[in-house]
This record gives sequence, structure tokens and C-alpha cells, in this order.
Amino acid sequence: MAEYEYCNEWAYLASEAGHDDPRVLVSVGEDEWALQARSISEFFVLLAAVRLPSHFGWSVQLIDDDFPDGAAPRERIEAAYCPMGFQNWRELGADSALFGGPDVIVRHDTGMADFSVEISGRTREALAAAAGTLGWTWDEAAVEPPNKDAEP
Repeated sequence: MAEYEYCNEWAYLASEAGHDDPRVLVSVGEDEWALQARSISEFFVLLAAVRLPSHFGWSVQLIDDDFPDGAAPRERIEAAYCPMGFQNWRELGADSALFGGPDVIVRHDTGMADFSVEISGRTREALAAAAGTLGWTWDEAAVEPPNKDAEP
């Protein structure tokens, strides 16, 4: 499987094709692959956790400089939220870990993503609470509401 510009590819090994739920690999270089998910089932849950929250919920994308002095964003995230148990999401140079909390998913990227932190909340209030927990000063202009075509 590849995303629409074929910059990334996901696959499973031919030797595992007969398995009930084979591992999924992601291309990370010219002829280099890394583990993306421990099974196809996990891959699709991870894909949903990466794509859907920012589409159907409230979100904000931040860089390290958006956080005031103090602990680095990853330290703040790990202190406040639990890892979701997935392999890091890899796509277009990104290497993002997912953390979960009350009505929020927080992604932290240590790769080459445009933003190092993305917070997605089921509600605006959940997003505001997570932003406050992580020490981000609320900026209404940076906040993205749910997509207009999202079903209620």
C-alpha cells in the first residue's frame, strides 16, 4: 500500500502472507524498511489514530519554540500522558510517538515532521485542558476546529 504520491509505502513480507495477521513494514529509505505495526490489525488502528482525531476533532500543531522555558515538550508529554502502545508512526520523515489522555491524543515527533507536537481533542475543552497541562499558551489563531464536512 502507498500513500497518494508514493513517497511512503507500507507492506508485509511475502513470507508472512499466509499468517492471520502479518507484521506491517514501512519504507524508510531507498531499499530500507522498518517495523510500522506488529500486525495488519494494529496498523489500521494506528492509521486511524493518526488520521482521524485531527480531522474530526479540535487540534493544534506546535513546534518546540511554542513552549515556554522549562522542560522539553517530550518530558512534559511523558509526565502527563500514557503511551498508547503503538510503534512510532513513520511517514515522510516523521517518527511520531502517540500518547493518550482524557479525550485527547498527543503526537510527538522526533523525525522531520513539520510540527514536533500535535494535540487533537474530541472537544475544544479537552484540547484546551491538554494545552494547559503541557504549558502551551492558548492562541485561538493556531487552533483548528473539526472539518466542516465531519459528521456530528
